[in-house]
Amino acid sequence: ERGPFAMELQAGWDLALRRADPDGRFPERSFDVLPDNELTYLSGTFAHGRFVAGRLRRNWAPVGAKGLMVSDAAIGIPQLGYEVGGRNVMLRGFVGELDTLKGRERYVAAHRVEYVRDNFAISIGESKVYGSTGGPRLVNLNPLEVFFVTGDRLGGEQPTNTTLDGQFWLRRGRLTLSGETFVDDIWVVGRAPLRAALSASAGYAGPASWLELGLAYRNVFSFTYWTAKFANSDQMTYFGRGLGDNASDYDRLTLHANVYPGVAGLRLTPTLAFQRKGEWDFRRDTIPDAVWKLSPQFLQGVPERMFRAALAGRYQPNRRVFVEWDAGMNLVTNEDHVAGVDRSEFSAMLRVGVLWSTPNRRAP
Repeated sequence: ERGPFAMELQAGWDLALRRADPDGRFPERSFDVLPDNELTYLSGTFAHGRFVAGRLRRNWAPVGAKGLMVSDAAIGIPQLGYEVGGRNVMLRGFVGELDTLKGRERYVAAHRVEYVRDNFAISIGESKVYGSTGGPRLVNLNPLEVFFVTGDRLGGEQPTNTTLDGQFWLRRGRLTLSGETFVDDIWVVGRAPLRAALSASAGYAGPASWLELGLAYRNVFSFTYWTAKFANSDQMTYFGRGLGDNASDYDRLTLHANVYPGVAGLRLTPTLAFQRKGEWDFRRDTIPDAVWKLSPQFLQGVPERMFRAALAGRYQPNRRVFVEWDAGMNLVTNEDHVAGVDRSEFSAMLRVGVLWSTPNRRAP
């Protein structure tokens, strides 16, 4: 950091790609680990605004939640972004470069306006994923370029997929509420399944000083993030690159408690989760209009159901070292959408982190 400017470089290795390349980032390439620099940027912060240029992840959602329009569910993307506003009103936006598929360049543009008070916040935003033969179209950085008013398809953009999004956050005493509604597509003329998603959560700090209670619900309709216009191999508008959710046709209810047992840096989180997953997925190929327009908008086919009981937690005895874990049992019915096939399994995640920093130098 120096004055209003900051730079960050974070290097790492993607161990998830040891045996496979699930997102098709490097076709026909064999490797054990992939060097990754998903957090590499330059930013400047000033009295009434901020800019950022580089590769990073974004998550437009309350702390602890995943956004439905913009989230950090997948890899970071190169982008130009900005924030402009005052104490209570803020405009945010960015234009980012997605993966090139079949030789066709893809981009994303998103912006939103926020109104924030000490105990209340609300935002309205929109985004579009688009193919372009002329680059990212910097006009999409303009926060007043409302896609639903001025048109979502500028010259050279083909195809496009435009979405609307609204969020709120409210705190009253020990109670905190938040929610998000995401609309991918609404058919005004003719019948077709609604393509949308929603999430809601509530938290209560109490009834004891060492206890917090919470619940969350998330629902992504079947055809959300999917397009009926292009086969999967040529699809330009799906959200599988760090935007929105990485799954569709499911809902999930989660109950949890944060317990602070009196050991410095230790938090225990017992969790119960109930999930239903239909057979549809936004990565599937296009199907005839006569089929998908008459399909259910949620839980297609034989739903797979899962109940999970787990104990998660985090222990950070000092500012340099931390450990996170999540271990529990999964009880699955109708596994892989086959009626009557059940399974139980134990699954666990362990994450260990070491933080290192050098003293900041003050600008003269």
